[in-house]
Amino acid sequence: RAGLPSRSICCMSAREKLWQEEERFGTEIPIFPEQSSTEWNEFVTAILQQARGCYGETDPRYFVDNKNQRNENFYGDQDTVCDTVSWMWFTSTGWADPHLPIIPAEVMPTNEVGNNLRLTLNILWKYQIDMYDLCVQYAAQHGLAPDLAGCHVLEIGCGRGGGAYHLVSSKQYKPARVTGVDVRQSCIAACQSVNTSAHFCVGQFVSLPGLPDNSVDFILSVQACWGVSVVWDKALKEQLRVLKAGGFISILHSRSYIEAAVMHKATLEAEACGNVKYHGTYDILEGVKKSAELMKGHITDVLANWLQDATEAEQQAFDNTMNMCDQFTKTSTKSDHRCTVVVVLQKPLPAP
Repeated sequence: RAGLPSRSICCMSAREKLWQEEERFGTEIPIFPEQSSTEWNEFVTAILQQARGCYGETDPRYFVDNKNQRNENFYGDQDTVCDTVSWMWFTSTGWADPHLPIIPAEVMPTNEVGNNLRLTLNILWKYQIDMYDLCVQYAAQHGLAPDLAGCHVLEIGCGRGGGAYHLVSSKQYKPARVTGVDVRQSCIAACQSVNTSAHFCVGQFVSLPGLPDNSVDFILSVQACWGVSVVWDKALKEQLRVLKAGGFISILHSRSYIEAAVMHKATLEAEACGNVKYHGTYDILEGVKKSAELMKGHITDVLANWLQDATEAEQQAFDNTMNMCDQFTKTSTKSDHRCTVVVVLQKPLPAP
């Protein structure tokens, strides 16, 4: 795709080794490397060292392997689907509280589907919105203002802008400013055409050129850490550059256990240097699995009236969305070698 950074062949080998070792270590190895075997620690350290040797300090690349190129192609293909229907705000599974009963879906009036944006989020995409609320809630346990009052909020990997619109339009939040960045120009254009209350620009974890130093109070990212694990030290450095002292980072990611361990080890190294405070990792996999299993039926129920009058193009977009739900369901329910967590970090205040 035009505009994509070139890939690093050297770093690709580091990523490929991650996948090759997945089966050998299996699920007996926990996310946290400090609790693991010597062999595991040596492996994770070697992966980090190899990856760091392939990147300069200012190298903005993070689509570094064939797997992530396929991810980009998959999401790129969905751009045409998203442009066909006004209700297509997310391409993720969402989260459903595994301890609560399922409330039957509310059927949306045809004229409000996609036109009433807030209602579309509340009803059609309620499971996706819950992921954003989780990111805020976990950070609020450690001192973030739960209503985001007065905060400049940055979302990395904003996609079609559904999460950013939720943050600026929900009555429960009062941010001073919301900024969304995404590596895809098509997504930024879509966000800007719909949501004039937030600000959007092209960017990614390791390169946020549109944001000055010490300008953001809260960074969040929801299922957007594609290809970042082996360069998490660079990504963290860039996030801390734009974050104010005392500000929070809340990252919700679905990664393999090995990739999560690589990211965690890099975080601990940054904490040991005094660059960041690690508050915790929260396991939300069961809720993601529940949402994945519900999404296809949920969307069909909510759009029951809309489907009766859908054009051929709209029906095709709907069918593509259902196929996408199937793919996410297959991925999210395979938990043997995968975790879904929220990681909460904070930029330390300067010493008195």
